[in-house]
Amino acid sequence: GARHAQRSQAFFSLAAQLHEGWERFLGTEPAPAAPFAFPRNFFLGWAQAAWSWIESSDLRGANGLFVDGLDSHCRGNGDTLNNKLQSKTNRIAAWLKAGMPDYRIIESIYLCSLSRYPTNREMSATLKIFGETPADQRRALIEDVFWSVLSCKEFLFNH
Repeated sequence: GARHAQRSQAFFSLAAQLHEGWERFLGTEPAPAAPFAFPRNFFLGWAQAAWSWIESSDLRGANGLFVDGLDSHCRGNGDTLNNKLQSKTNRIAAWLKAGMPDYRIIESIYLCSLSRYPTNREMSATLKIFGETPADQRRALIEDVFWSVLSCKEFLFNH
C-alpha cells in the first residue's frame, strides 16, 4: 500500500542523493583517501533500479503525480487522494475563496489530518515554503502540503 510506495520513493531519493554526494566526494582534488571503495556509479545503479521499478509499476498516475499507493500486485490503487485534493469544490477551494491566511490554512490542514496543531518547527518550515511560492502556484502548494501531511507516518499509523 501507501507505505511501500513511500519506501520506494524514499529509497530512490536516498540513492540519488548518495550518488550525487559520492560523485562530489570523488571529484575533490586531491582525491580523498576513503576507508571503503565503491565503484564510481555504485549508487547511481541503485537509483536507476529504483526508478525503473517505479516507472514499471503504476506508482505514478497518467498526470505524472504519485498515486496513493499500490495494491498487492504493484498496481496503483487509483488517484483517489489526488482527485479529492484537486477538486474545485473542496475545502481548499473554500479556504482560497475566503482569503484565509497561510498560517490558518496550515493549522487547518494539521487539524483536519492529524487532529493537532502543527509544531512551531512544522509551522515555520511550511510558512517559509509558502513565502517562497509564487501566488499562481499557491493552490498546488496547498494540495502538496495536504498530501504530505496525509502521507506522513503519523497519519498512516495513528489515523
